[in-house]
Amino acid sequence: MSMRTPFKDKQRGTSLVELMIASTLLALIGVAASNFFKRITAADVEARARAGTLSEITLFLSTIERDFKLRPGPASGAPPIAPICALPLCTSFNISRMVRYNSSAGALAGKVTTMAINYRNLCVPVPAVMEDKFSHQLSIAENNTVNSDTNYSGSSDGDRSNALNGRCFKKSACPAGQYAQLQITTNPTGPILMPSYPRFDPSSKTVKFPDLTNVKSASIGVIGAVLCGDSAGTLMSDRLVLEAAYVNSSGQMRIEKSEVSIPRNNVANIQMLPNIDTLAP
Repeated sequence: MSMRTPFKDKQRGTSLVELMIASTLLALIGVAASNFFKRITAADVEARARAGTLSEITLFLSTIERDFKLRPGPASGAPPIAPICALPLCTSFNISRMVRYNSSAGALAGKVTTMAINYRNLCVPVPAVMEDKFSHQLSIAENNTVNSDTNYSGSSDGDRSNALNGRCFKKSACPAGQYAQLQITTNPTGPILMPSYPRFDPSSKTVKFPDLTNVKSASIGVIGAVLCGDSAGTLMSDRLVLEAAYVNSSGQMRIEKSEVSIPRNNVANIQMLPNIDTLAP
């Protein structure tokens, strides 16, 4: 009978050093994967906020442009349209636009009248319920957004050539703890075919953009908006700029903007007004 040599047939196992190395590698892979998914999630949230902001800008600016194009001008027998602003970058405007009487107006049904509209920018306190899922509390509430361009990272499409980038927000002069809100107030007189406005409150006849009253997260999209404009002198046109802000994945405020130039000569086109026969109830 042969003698066995000690440990000769013993199977090899995993040493403690090998186990520690494997555990370290798995931990590194886990951390890398976690950071990757966090970046992907943050980028997705930011992309959604930017897309929503651009969509809102387009919606509101097209509505405002419609009102300005329907100002009664020389073509409708009215005096020439006055410039909206004598100074650069005004943030409050009063205009009249044409509307039609509705079917309840009797003999006036279908005839054209005017409605006064006021555009203004207010500084509204940030609601106490506001929370933020990013690294910083709402940037617009922490920073005095009037003093420095560094608080405005500009349009994320890389356009930094336009001198108006972020200047409308500066003109609003909202201090820390408040956000800029665009309000459009209509003053209809008599029974008219009321134009449609996004976020319109029938009781106050006012549009508030944005309205963060019950918003708990700054990542929802637009957290501030300002309308400003000026008159381009000899070009006989009015320029309107709408800026809207959102919070990116680093907790910084980003600004997107769009602008439109509207001629003051012969802008009123009565054919653009709704017809009483097609829209009356």
